[in-house]
Amino acid sequence: MEQPQNQSASPGGTTSFSFKDGFLFGLGFFTAGLIFTVVALLIFSVLFAARMGLGGGPRERAHMAAMKSDLRNLVSAEEAHFADFQTYSADLDSLYFYPSIGVTVIVWEATESGWRATATHPEMPEVTCEIYWGLDNESTAALTEGEVSCT
Repeated sequence: MEQPQNQSASPGGTTSFSFKDGFLFGLGFFTAGLIFTVVALLIFSVLFAARMGLGGGPRERAHMAAMKSDLRNLVSAEEAHFADFQTYSADLDSLYFYPSIGVTVIVWEATESGWRATATHPEMPEVTCEIYWGLDNESTAALTEGEVSCT
C-alpha cells in the first residue's frame, strides 16, 4: 500500500501531517494568523458592545452623575438658606447655587415647610432627576424624602 506523499503512517494506524501541509487545515501561517486575528477582534467587539449596552456609555453616566450631584448640593444650599431666613427658596441666585455645565435645575416649589426640585440635561431629554424635602411626595416622582430619584 502506497502512502500519500505528505503523510506518514504512525504506529497506531492514524495519519499525521507535517509542516509542509500548512498550519491550520492546510492553510499557510499567514492565513491562519489572519483568521485568528479576525475571530479575536469579532469576540472583543461583541464583548465591548455588550458592555456599552449596560448602564450607558461614559458620557451618559457622567451626565447622570452631574444631575444627581447638583441635586445633592442643592440640599446643602437650601438648608443654609433655611438656617438664615427660616424659609426655603426657589431662586437659585439667592441660594448661591450654580449647577454643572449643561444641567438645568428648577426648584418647582419652596415654602417654609419644604421644597421640590428637578434636574435635566439636554443630551438626555428622557431622564429627569428629582428630589424633595419636607413636602408630601404625591407631587413628585422621588420616593424617599431627601434622596435623588431619576426616571
